Amino acid sequence: MPEVSLIQCNDYQLENLKDKIYTSFSNIGFDVKRFNKARVVVKPNLLMPAKEEKAIITH
Repeated sequence: MPEVSLIQCNDYQLENLKDKIYTSFSNIGFDVKRFNKARVVVKPNLLMPAKEEKAIITH
């Protein structure tokens, strides 16, 4: 089972985001039924292409 799922999302439309999030959870083997009546926070890592000097990623 992979520990990371990367999926490109070209817009921020709610239905598209939901689909990408559910697909990503499925890719890592997480059953989305566990969300039933639960409050969940998802912290995405939003990155952009940049030179190393910009320190977009953590060291």
